[in-house]
Amino acid sequence: DDRLQLCAVGITGEICIGGAGLARGYLGRPELSAEKFVPDPYRAGERLYRTGDLGRWLPDGTIAFAGRRDDQVKVRGYRIELGEIVHALEQHPGISAAVVITQGATAEEKTLVSYFTGDAGLDIATLRAYLDKRLPAYMLPDYYIHLDTLPLNASGKVDRKRLPTPQGAGLATGREYVAPRNTTEEKLVDIWRNVLGRTGIGVKDSFFELGGHSLKATRLESQIYKVFEVKVALHDLFGAPVLENQAALIERSRKTVYNSIMPAPKQSGYPLSSSQRRLWVLSQFAESSVAYNMPGAYVFEGVLAISSLTYAFNELIRRHEILRTVFNEDENGEVKQYILEADESIFNIEYVDLRDIANRKARLQQLVERAAGKAFDLSRGPLLRAGLYQTDDHRWIFAYTMHHIISDGWSMDVLLRELLHIYNVHTAGQPHALQGLSVQYKDYAFWQQCRLTDGSLATAQAYWLKQFEGELPQLLLPLDHSRPAVKTYNGGVVVKLLPASLSGALKLLVKEQGATLFMGLFGLVNVLLHRYTQQEDLIIGTPIAGREHADLSDQIGIYINTLALRTRFSGNENFVSLLKQIRENMLAAYEHQAYPFDELVEQLQLQRDMSRNALFDVMVILQNNERRVLSGDGILNNLHLSAYENHTKEISKLDITFEFEETEEGIVIYLKYNSDLFEAATIHRMAAHLQQLLKAALHTPDMAVNSLPYLTEGEESALLDIFNVKSPGYDTGATIITCFEQQVAQSAERTALVFKDS
Repeated sequence: DDRLQLCAVGITGEICIGGAGLARGYLGRPELSAEKFVPDPYRAGERLYRTGDLGRWLPDGTIAFAGRRDDQVKVRGYRIELGEIVHALEQHPGISAAVVITQGATAEEKTLVSYFTGDAGLDIATLRAYLDKRLPAYMLPDYYIHLDTLPLNASGKVDRKRLPTPQGAGLATGREYVAPRNTTEEKLVDIWRNVLGRTGIGVKDSFFELGGHSLKATRLESQIYKVFEVKVALHDLFGAPVLENQAALIERSRKTVYNSIMPAPKQSGYPLSSSQRRLWVLSQFAESSVAYNMPGAYVFEGVLAISSLTYAFNELIRRHEILRTVFNEDENGEVKQYILEADESIFNIEYVDLRDIANRKARLQQLVERAAGKAFDLSRGPLLRAGLYQTDDHRWIFAYTMHHIISDGWSMDVLLRELLHIYNVHTAGQPHALQGLSVQYKDYAFWQQCRLTDGSLATAQAYWLKQFEGELPQLLLPLDHSRPAVKTYNGGVVVKLLPASLSGALKLLVKEQGATLFMGLFGLVNVLLHRYTQQEDLIIGTPIAGREHADLSDQIGIYINTLALRTRFSGNENFVSLLKQIRENMLAAYEHQAYPFDELVEQLQLQRDMSRNALFDVMVILQNNERRVLSGDGILNNLHLSAYENHTKEISKLDITFEFEETEEGIVIYLKYNSDLFEAATIHRMAAHLQQLLKAALHTPDMAVNSLPYLTEGEESALLDIFNVKSPGYDTGATIITCFEQQVAQSAERTALVFKDS
């Protein structure tokens, strides 16, 4: 690895060469020799040559080559293996050879440029669609350039310096690049660039072909409102994905004055947001006291300035009022949030030196688990804590935990990003350059509560109440254990990979229907639950960022909202028909997402069931890679940062959560389940059934969903052959009297007949 420590079997590291045949170095190049020929940490006095090649040990002792170290790049916040893109390109039958490079000065400005030889008439849009089935959106090249031959240097390797610079832009979609032609298009290109994290956008480009999805479309909608003072419906953005068509839509829309979130009137205590109210109530139950802790952990390697890290934390607490907020009842018994003065909230990082402890691995795990599992006192604070656990002279584990009442997943990313920025500039002796915040969380909470009473959300409220009128279904999943009278949070997780061949085919199917990958996966889960329960009226939850107002993108706080999506369908429908219905339902739900889920539950006046969640028991999530990769060099001065896999106790807030994540290998499913209800074996079968249903839906999309096969080959064999015994366990030639006499002889002491109580 980076510290010349041996990697375990299956873990990718740099291939190093040693032994008697090793060269002395590079002739006449002492600096390069010192970089590549390094002391062997395992054999005193000997050296190793760092090849720059990546590989991993296989269980049989052979080494699998995994590309070049210098092929690892960072583009728009994602760590990318260029070799993976090259491999995918060269699998195309029309491509003979390929190379991929990056262009741009910084990680955020960099673009991916692919060069290939082969079929000169290859349609770029078709090629991009081919790659879209095999690679995550963030790995798709921005440019595709055909060459007769790849330029080579004297060593026979591709000479990257001689590769031509892309002319024009928009080549990623195969369309001719057309630059913005008016002010509206220029401003819209800037908005797209900010939302999509891409450059070289032309007016003929499609938002969804450049990596857009539902979440990004919501951000696009809010930015259009802020910049143009025009409200464009999300449904219309899906219907007009091409930039020039969106610009035309904006120009013919009526102007609406953009309303910023204004500061709340100054008072001692401020109202809670709807989400905060729910979490405060839940926190009063012992069963959920730590269920809403949000832990995270990273590894720091290098030279760490602990004083600068502490300074950065305190600067963040001064900057974000929510980080110094506590919750108490006022004199009328109403819970309010109270903001402490910055000088009352001095923050200290717990430091533990583990370098001289023999069982430091076990002790480290104990410390990390303790930090993640210790309850917060919402009335006193702070509701944020951090620990720094040193395991080596130049290695620390940095673990932090926040309570959900002051944070969400997006907020944790904002916190970490700003923390690292302040740390960097402080170690360099400079002030931070973060823009001042015009809005604090208390302002948002006050604004939200005002909207609930002044009629601003009346249309959204009416929409959701209409969705849930009549008798509401309760999911009847078969359980392995009786449901406890009071809801528990003990959890487990099962991980399964949907290979790229399946995930790619699904992406193609949803694209043909004008839907998104999430809509397809959501439909798939609906089919699975229908097959398990035979119910045709299902309610499934999904989280949404809740930052549809443009003023909230860089805020810390609990903004996340939950959409309860009700799908009523017939088992005789096919998957495509179901997908179309889900698309329409979701777009309508996104249009009305501002109405808080907690207010909906209150308005519905549901009979409280302490044994389960309100309204739904299953949730579906797609990690859209919005949370950028923060590991790698160059983020912290003199430090390398990487994620720490801390195996803390699993917590499950629902019966089952289907969490999907796009990767280079396909779509990974994390099935998080309540272990007081289900056995792990049941969830493993469920994951296998989900994959079988996907195969069947893709193979026969016109087949009724209640006819799609979902049993594995092993299950079919067991049901048909093993469990279905074809020969009786007695002599078929014997009379019934003979059989009775045989049983008397075998079981003389057992009861022969029971009638009523005798």
